[in-house]
Amino acid sequence: MKVFVVNGDNEVASRKRLAVLIAQAREKGIDIQKISLDASSSISDVALNRGLFGESVLLIDNAGRLKKKELEMLLSRREGNIILFQSGFISKTLISALPDTASLEEFKLPNLIYKFLDSFYPGNVKNALNLFHQIASSQPEELILHLLSRFLRDLYLLKIDGVFLGYPEWRMLKLESQSEKFTQKKLSRLINKLAEIDVSVKTSKESLVSSLDLLIATELE
Repeated sequence: MKVFVVNGDNEVASRKRLAVLIAQAREKGIDIQKISLDASSSISDVALNRGLFGESVLLIDNAGRLKKKELEMLLSRREGNIILFQSGFISKTLISALPDTASLEEFKLPNLIYKFLDSFYPGNVKNALNLFHQIASSQPEELILHLLSRFLRDLYLLKIDGVFLGYPEWRMLKLESQSEKFTQKKLSRLINKLAEIDVSVKTSKESLVSSLDLLIATELE
């Protein structure tokens, strides 16, 4: 048995790596058995219902929800390989339960991207444009669009009903503070604009960087 851990806040890069691991297994004729853990399920429940202790590759999405005892039980009974995937970082407690032979891959976003997201609010157009140009020169355009869309979605959800997003308390407090800089109408408009840009770029030769540049210049005045 081999354990592969793919995690980190750079979801685009981590999912690309996950796709490679899945493709390698399928090339060898190995089945992929995928489960996604949520707040109401445990690996024990899923194992009983779906028989996860066979020789196929077991892919666990949201693996960060595993409890240490559940992971230890899985490792002691599992025959086939395991892929633990987490959009975000898996805790050191879980990492400590892994065998020494486990493959640990962590995909981190550069701090500059978080500075850009922090700068994205009405009245801060100059700073936001400056940081955007810096990250656009070194990071994939699609990653910037994905992260900005997710950021604005989170702010909108907080704005409309204060929904709990499952983030650590410090991040929730920061998002709440940032959401106060927008009206609900403004967030809805920005989200729709980003969706339009995404479609436009995919169906034409329009530049994603130029489109985002124009969005920032006109919407954050």
